[in-house]
Amino acid sequence: MNSLENNYKFERYKKLNEKDFQCYMSTLYHLLMATVRSGDRGLMIKYIDDIAIRRFAEGFLPVELCETLTVFKNIIIRELSAINDFKKLEQEIYDYIGLTLQLAQDEIEDLYDKLLNQIPHDKISESPLLPDCKELQRMIRQLSAFYQISPEDRNTYENMTEKNEYTS
Repeated sequence: MNSLENNYKFERYKKLNEKDFQCYMSTLYHLLMATVRSGDRGLMIKYIDDIAIRRFAEGFLPVELCETLTVFKNIIIRELSAINDFKKLEQEIYDYIGLTLQLAQDEIEDLYDKLLNQIPHDKISESPLLPDCKELQRMIRQLSAFYQISPEDRNTYENMTEKNEYTS
């Protein structure tokens, strides 16, 4: 995201201080983890709404939020696909991560459309901000703890295949 070719795409994110930027990226990562672990994409929708409304109030455009999710998705899928144990799970990785983040992008676009239609432009700056990053992180940490997978439960392809056989 910090490369020169992305300067125009992430203009507002570049204006955030490094700590706030890291906080939001970490929050997004943990939100994705909780969503994948639970299998409930509704979690992503609920919290992406909170994040998107806050970004809307801060003047971010939906394209910047969606591009951020695209970069995030591409990096995660690329890194997971490079792990030998996950080579045979490319479709599952895309289904769980790619589609979840695509759903989040669609939600952001829909939410921005609704907000632009409901709030007069002169009132946007007066809208109260929703929970800040620390509050979102606290909520997502609670979700992550609920869906925590212990390190000894490492998911290899064989383990995941066995689990899928029992649930099918």
